[in-house]
Amino acid sequence: MLSSNFLFGQLSIDKIVGLYSDELTGIYTTQLKLNSDSTFNIITVDPEFPYTYKMFENSGRFTVNDNKVILNPNLKKRSIEVELNNIENNRNTDSLSFNVDYEITYYNDNEIETIVKFEFETLTIIINKEKNATHLTRHHIGHNCAFHRKVKNQIIIDESNKVNLPKQDIERIGIYSYGFEDIVWINISDKTSNKFEIIVRHPIDRERMPRSKEVLVKRRKAYYYETKGKIDKWLTPLNKKTSR
Repeated sequence: MLSSNFLFGQLSIDKIVGLYSDELTGIYTTQLKLNSDSTFNIITVDPEFPYTYKMFENSGRFTVNDNKVILNPNLKKRSIEVELNNIENNRNTDSLSFNVDYEITYYNDNEIETIVKFEFETLTIIINKEKNATHLTRHHIGHNCAFHRKVKNQIIIDESNKVNLPKQDIERIGIYSYGFEDIVWINISDKTSNKFEIIVRHPIDRERMPRSKEVLVKRRKAYYYETKGKIDKWLTPLNKKTSR
């Protein structure tokens, strides 16, 4: 039997144990501690809705695979489901109409706790190509926030969650929002479609525990943050803290 200290590629338990953080001037977004008994502790900003700046603390077990640490490999990632229903076909209209029905299923200790309607902060509707994106939001989004890029083509919507866009030929529609790993694309078979219902079912753990979360460790850096569901080495890494 292989021991927990078996060397996978260039990574071994004794070399990676320690505290990793993106702390800057006493403030951090994520702090990860890897322990010699293959347990971990993590404090991080809400991974689903980072704009809230709410911090969550969790612990669990990790394994090592090549040069990656897998947090809670026994927990399968939860997947967001998106459904697009065509409600109306009308060649004579000059607009496309969308109604968004967004619900969250909250889990507590891996059991379903409740299902609620959710007033999303921002949801993006994309027609055919990524550059043709419209951002539905509750208020104007500036670009002076760490979790927002400069956002163009914003439409502020009310509690009805309805929006009309200019009529155009549609081949596919993409949906994206906070908590999504990537854009969800849905092909449109009927080009006369002009009125749609978007249904989003978003599962979330109350604890925000990592679920099969990969962390790339290289030397004294741990790359934790992701873009489109994959580790992004261009984003700020967690640096290993020097023991005192």
